[in-house]
Amino acid sequence: MVGGLIQSFLRRFLPEGPAKELFTWSVTPTIGPLHLDLLVMSITLGPIGLDVSLLAVVGVAVAYLVARSLF
Repeated sequence: MVGGLIQSFLRRFLPEGPAKELFTWSVTPTIGPLHLDLLVMSITLGPIGLDVSLLAVVGVAVAYLVARSLF
């Protein structure tokens, strides 16, 4: 969560340039819409997306290392 917060902060306040492109780069794969037709009802889900950024991956790695050192 901290990586996502830092990414949105940098997206807003960094000037245009290579540093902004590097630190705010993200990939958003999507799935959907998924349609499920049952006899009683019909359900449509989606599209479902996941935003993965460089800083979010770094945040997960740091959290893993901190948790590993604590336990």
